[in-house]
Amino acid sequence: MRRFLLAVLLVVGCKEDAEESFDTLQDCFIDHVDEEALPVIEAAVVCCLDHPIMGVNPSCGDTEADCINHLTDEIDQTDISTTEITDACAEYILQKDM
Repeated sequence: MRRFLLAVLLVVGCKEDAEESFDTLQDCFIDHVDEEALPVIEAAVVCCLDHPIMGVNPSCGDTEADCINHLTDEIDQTDISTTEITDACAEYILQKDM
């Protein structure tokens, strides 16, 4: 968990001033997993926190339940497991409230 948090902090600390916007959470997620080779959980958290999705940022809701529902609806289930969704949403809420 500490390594994951450190990796996310490094990504957030190195981000550009204007984060890339995406039309869908799926597009953002695939970009980060396939193009940037981020781990699945980290990619979901980065998309939820750092990238506007259809102009909304942060884009995964106010609660862990909101986030779980959003990721379940918006990311293909062949790309992320329910366990990864749960873990990503817990991390999203932790970082969102920092």
